[in-house]
Amino acid sequence: MNKHKEYVLWKAKLLYAIENDNIVPYFQRIVNVERVEEEKYEALIRLIDEDKIISPAMFLNIAKETRLYPILTKIMIEKTFKIFEKKNAAFSINLSIDDITNPTTVAYIHEMLQKYDVQNRLIFEILESEEIDNFNHILPFITDMKKLGVRFAIDDFGSGYSNFSYLLQIRPDFIKIDGSLIKNLTQSSNEYHIVKAIITFANSLHIEIVAEYVCSKEIENILKDLGVKYMQGYHFSEPRPYTAL
Repeated sequence: MNKHKEYVLWKAKLLYAIENDNIVPYFQRIVNVERVEEEKYEALIRLIDEDKIISPAMFLNIAKETRLYPILTKIMIEKTFKIFEKKNAAFSINLSIDDITNPTTVAYIHEMLQKYDVQNRLIFEILESEEIDNFNHILPFITDMKKLGVRFAIDDFGSGYSNFSYLLQIRPDFIKIDGSLIKNLTQSSNEYHIVKAIITFANSLHIEIVAEYVCSKEIENILKDLGVKYMQGYHFSEPRPYTAL
């Protein structure tokens, strides 16, 4: 009963937020520690509920269950594209396998890329933890977008099975190492050896590494020693609205 009540509550909040323009992108800086003047951001979805900023952990699964998820994707794409058409910085947006295999969403992405000139600064992040039964379902989209100048990142790499064949198929421009490996990183930890192996493999394929959840100077220094130049986390900045960048 409690789960059902929560489901009904968040469905109502989602519908209200969509109707009242309360689905908004927040942005977290991705720092190039070798060239700090470079600007790069990840767009993160937020729901405004009265005076509260709600993270997607509270509503994203319910959005998928209620078939409202494609609407959220479209809102994030148009709002983020519109912002970065006027801002000279690279930016990334998360796409799920559901997005990539949804013809309506793919058509909308093409429409927005024609409307806003951002393709050369756009990076689509795909979750490594999402199961893909058939790469043939997503490779045409990736190939098509790459021809337009769009780049790709594998998000949360190392969070699950770390399927390295995933990388060989997609050939992303970036790998974002999962925060569960980064936040516990010390030079004597098991995470250190996993991160080092991922970096070595990525370097052999000429793929850039982004470390997520960097929360301290100590972790920043360890990553620098491993040759990582792109980092993201509260050590550098928290997610903020565009007006606060």
